[in-house]
Amino acid sequence: YSIGESAYRESSPFSHTGPTDLSCRFGVAYDKNQLYFIAEIRDDEVYSDSTQSPYRQDGLWLTIDPRYRNMSAQSRGNDRQNMLTIGISPTHNGNDSGLLFRPMSLPEGTETHCVKTPNGYRVEIAVPRSWLEEKAGDNWQDVRMNVMLSDYDLGGDHVSRLYWQPNWSSAENRIGSGMFNVSQ
Repeated sequence: YSIGESAYRESSPFSHTGPTDLSCRFGVAYDKNQLYFIAEIRDDEVYSDSTQSPYRQDGLWLTIDPRYRNMSAQSRGNDRQNMLTIGISPTHNGNDSGLLFRPMSLPEGTETHCVKTPNGYRVEIAVPRSWLEEKAGDNWQDVRMNVMLSDYDLGGDHVSRLYWQPNWSSAENRIGSGMFNVSQ
């Protein structure tokens, strides 16, 4: 999957200048223990500051809703008790765990890695299947996901947010966007 020129944007017309400014390729997989997410982010100016919240710098935000299809497909992103949002930014010192938004809210056993690369940064996330089944029931079959990239260029003067699917809380939200079926 990719986030690029056709992404849903929240930015000024001058903030996002194209795929070399910010774009992403990502994949999703699972096994009997975990749901895996990996992304390669292309960013021409990676802004990271360990004294700031990940929300105020470059980063990736992954939202996961594992509830039954008829519930998650229609979600507006407001049932945070049954959803998981992981925000992660690359660190300026090269620490591979990345800078996490509210790390204490992550399910036990969640693994994260975020490292700078020559063209941006790479993110790897593994969420325990036990958490997914706890929220969806033992017969976990679907997961709805969305990915948001934040890009703070020129020291934060130019801010862009690119979404893979429309922001679930926006008027552009599409029922069922970002749904994955999990084959048993």
